[in-house]
Amino acid sequence: MRTAPVVIAVALLAGTVFLEAQPQKGEEYTVVIPRGVLELEGRDWSQTHSIYGASLHLSSARWERSLPYVDTLAFEKQSETDNGLTEYEFRRHGRWIKLRVPNEATLNRYVAEDDGQSLVEDALRQVGSNALADTRIPQDLWVEVARYVWQLGGQTLQPLVEFRGEEYLVADLGTWGNSFNSARLNQTQRVANVIGELMDTVKEAGELSDLDLGGLQVRTVVAHYNFVSNSNHGIDEVVWYVGTGLVPALIDFEITSQEFVDRSVVVVDGTRVEVDLSDQG
Repeated sequence: MRTAPVVIAVALLAGTVFLEAQPQKGEEYTVVIPRGVLELEGRDWSQTHSIYGASLHLSSARWERSLPYVDTLAFEKQSETDNGLTEYEFRRHGRWIKLRVPNEATLNRYVAEDDGQSLVEDALRQVGSNALADTRIPQDLWVEVARYVWQLGGQTLQPLVEFRGEEYLVADLGTWGNSFNSARLNQTQRVANVIGELMDTVKEAGELSDLDLGGLQVRTVVAHYNFVSNSNHGIDEVVWYVGTGLVPALIDFEITSQEFVDRSVVVVDGTRVEVDLSDQG
């Protein structure tokens, strides 16, 4: 993307401290792990909190294209698994993650006693080099591109895609956080809600300079369900193409939010649609 300065540099903090001893119960730690290794493993006894697990073996190879999941959690306990790994449990306000590692040295590559910025920076560097080495994006921008997609909520760093004869950077957000009530909101209204929320994120992220791309492709899957009849599970596959130059124009008040959407392209389940931001139900 050509016209605006590179956004949001995550600074390395001098003196980053990793784990110097066994984690202590109740103390907070920053967990930085590949999103791709997190798996839903069940719920707690109350059936209200989800339990996620991750087995981490080869730290240098685990990142691949998967962008980091970052959270601050309190250490709960550790135990030994049947296959010889050590399981460390971290929890906070209903969030529950079990990390299984062969040794403390591996744990140190994913857990920090500070805010974890060095771990995040290292993860973005690995993901950028793994995903962008075969593209024409300059090497000195690989980390910035990975950080940009991560900041947008991307789950993985995908190859560039072609749209209307130009290359677009992909931000695949995976499944949208909320399942919409289809008894109250139709597809048009659901998509308007999603685009309306995404617009703030895209605007805050700005544009990356020196990439000479056609723009940004944002992808997400929107679940819906009829909560009245308890039926009709479904999904909307939303693909949003934001052309280069639209974000700076919005930031500089050259266009309105509705014009921003009108000048972009929104495709739902393979068909282009018009999105009216005022029609969100």
